[in-house]
Amino acid sequence: MTEPNPIDTLASRVVARAMPMTIVVAGGASGAIAALLRQPGASRTLLDAQIPYSQQALATYLGHLPQSICSPDTARLLAWRAWTNARQLANIDQKSNCFGVSCTAALATQPARRGADRAHFALCDGLVSQVFTLELGRGGERATQEDHVSTHLLQLLLNQPDQNLQKQPDSTPDALGEVLAGNRLWCHVHANGRISDSPAPGLVISGSFNPLHAGHVRLARVAQKRTGLQAVFELTLTNADKPDLTGSQLLPRMQPFGRLAAVVISRISTFEAKAMAWPGATFVVGIDTALRVVDPRFYGSNRANMAKALENLRNSGCRFLVAGRATENGNFRTITDLPNLSDIPGAKELFEGIPEEEFRLDLSSTTIREGLKNPVPPDLAS
Repeated sequence: MTEPNPIDTLASRVVARAMPMTIVVAGGASGAIAALLRQPGASRTLLDAQIPYSQQALATYLGHLPQSICSPDTARLLAWRAWTNARQLANIDQKSNCFGVSCTAALATQPARRGADRAHFALCDGLVSQVFTLELGRGGERATQEDHVSTHLLQLLLNQPDQNLQKQPDSTPDALGEVLAGNRLWCHVHANGRISDSPAPGLVISGSFNPLHAGHVRLARVAQKRTGLQAVFELTLTNADKPDLTGSQLLPRMQPFGRLAAVVISRISTFEAKAMAWPGATFVVGIDTALRVVDPRFYGSNRANMAKALENLRNSGCRFLVAGRATENGNFRTITDLPNLSDIPGAKELFEGIPEEEFRLDLSSTTIREGLKNPVPPDLAS
């Protein structure tokens, strides 16, 4: 009886765990993908696999060419992108459990490289990415190294990393993780999946996006056309009049954006504080939010505190672009419904209305959520 291939044995155990993932490998570990694909039921686990082998392919996958192709940082970036893809591809019941897997390797080549051969692996669950390094020395055979790297990747997927794998310290702060932990005010999740602490957004569509819908997207496009700026959606974990979001609640909110647009994740609950973080920004809001901005109730019921906050917004060069909204009785509320601000110098000029003919979409997030809870039967929906 033929002995089973050790790599296939590992791959079968990975598939048996049925944890949905996407894998991207560059320079090595393609054997792990091949072994997974040989297993019955692999589609329950492997949602997608990519092998961006050339520099151009890697730059296309990430949206930019990293300074070092085989490095812990690149492995981390690849895993984040893989996780983003997994979230897009997974079934609804899989989205909270999927993860991204990456390997970037420098194996034996001709002519021989100056440095040692090595591989870096990363696993990303959407909140953090763990990075491991395998040193391969010099002078090995490429085929042997490929099997070695593939084996290590499969062992890592089984949560059984070999003792030769060195876990990389989180020396580079994970911006999203720091925001979730409360150690950072905001971070920028780019449309290509990269996470950074810059650049500061200039046109901000603030909201809870529960869920993101066509009205939000159309509003962003109208705002971009009016200002000439690139819109960024802001998801805040803390809100002046809503419960804080947890990490587990944040991930489903982020998922619909995908590659549609960049998202800023913040812990900045007031527009006065946002203005300090992003001077010169234009905040795109609905009339309901604009009314809260000029409601003394949110300033300790003190109109002087509200006036000071509006003054700080003005001094920061910020302003509001305000979309109207239809009420339940059919009236359309606009900035003309804002209270009298004549006693606060320059307050009125902070608000610019978007004309109804440019934007009106009577679509409510609350109504959409209720529809998701109580879907209309198919024969009635047609």
